[in-house]
Amino acid sequence: MINFFKRFFMASIAVMAFFSCDNDSMDTLAFVGDSEVARWDLPYYFPTRIVENHGRSGAGIDYVESLAGKFKDKTVVVVIGTNDLYKLIDGGLDLYALRYVEAIKGLGADRTFLYSIFPRNFASDTVDFNDIIRQLNKVVKTLVAEDVSITYIPIFDDLYSSETNSINHQYSYDGLHLNDFGYELISKKLTQLL
Repeated sequence: MINFFKRFFMASIAVMAFFSCDNDSMDTLAFVGDSEVARWDLPYYFPTRIVENHGRSGAGIDYVESLAGKFKDKTVVVVIGTNDLYKLIDGGLDLYALRYVEAIKGLGADRTFLYSIFPRNFASDTVDFNDIIRQLNKVVKTLVAEDVSITYIPIFDDLYSSETNSINHQYSYDGLHLNDFGYELISKKLTQLL
């Protein structure tokens, strides 16, 4: 019941903000990615902004490539990569990182906020992906460093637990997907940069 009133209150603030500003002054954020984006309650966490959710469960970099050029003159937030990790078990990380960055740039956004890939420890994982994720995040961060239109958000360490070598159980309910505490954390990081 408390959650209902909390959401009602936040929605009321969003409606008041919408009617107190003209639409041109409100920032639109387009979110692109996998299930982490699809499950993100964007209106709740960003009540004073117009939000578009382009998240798709199971999506990988090929989904981002399919959206090439569709975000011209927009601000985009990207969370993607964990579903492609099986392709990197036997190597190819550098080539994948290049493809990854080209796909992000290919969205055509004026400004992009790119989250690092989150740590994980999903029940069906057959290998420890966190070392691969660390390496991939490092390469991607280096590749986007020179692009002034991309703001890289290094969130891996914030979500990671060195005690369990996995995503911190405080932020995830299944070792892969974020819970409310996880979404609160990543939303706060983005809000600080906007």
